Amino acid sequence: VTGVQTCALPILIRQVTLISVAELHDYLPMSVLVQYFLPTVLEMSNDMVPNVRFMVAKTLSFFAGIEDKNINQKIQECLKNL
Repeated sequence: VTGVQTCALPILIRQVTLISVAELHDYLPMSVLVQYFLPTVLEMSNDMVPNVRFMVAKTLSFFAGIEDKNINQKIQECLKNL
């Protein structure tokens, strides 16, 4: 493995994580996504890589319409900071 591939690997893992959360949206209840995956997505919003942050914004769109005001507030704050 070259140095370039090693450096890119963590970025790819983060991107695949976000893609996976988006895909799981169709198969898991929203409560499971919010409990187990939303914290990870929100944490990734501070990523140094712009493409990862862009994917965070796209992934957060799947959480739109949650009735919990606290969660909606966290999502809105995250999107404002992106």
